[in-house]
Amino acid sequence: MEAAGADALHVSMGSMFPHPQLPSGGFPADEANWWYGNMVSSGVRAYFNYTLFHYKWLRPVFLAFWNRTKIATGRWRAYVPKRQGEVKKNVGIPVLNTGGYQNGALIRKVISENYCDGVTIARPLIANNDLPKILEQGRDEPEHPCSFCNRCLLNALANPWLATT
Repeated sequence: MEAAGADALHVSMGSMFPHPQLPSGGFPADEANWWYGNMVSSGVRAYFNYTLFHYKWLRPVFLAFWNRTKIATGRWRAYVPKRQGEVKKNVGIPVLNTGGYQNGALIRKVISENYCDGVTIARPLIANNDLPKILEQGRDEPEHPCSFCNRCLLNALANPWLATT
């Protein structure tokens, strides 16, 4: 990527679907049933996910898999994989990391310890759209930090325009 002219790398372990390790959080199965039901009724092909959450006896199966892969990173701590630092060691362009950053001390730590050159923030900005100002003022955390309940991600499935505004 660097040889092809990339200006930076944005490293994440997540995907378009919420990932239990990015950062560790809950999963609102009842809301997933509602969101996927709306999507299916509007013609979107999401039958597998809809079935998984629609039948209550299947939800514990999904949640067992979800919870078994969680990493205890603290309630509002970002997850920085050890591989993140390895990526940075092997490239000459800036490396950005994502994963639930909303703690100023942690952001300073991962940058100063060379895990990455910068962090990206998404879900915590939904909970606190003034988070950069809070951190700039010297406070390490907002008064009401994001709980990573993943409701915003499920909302993006049904209302994708909200996720881009």
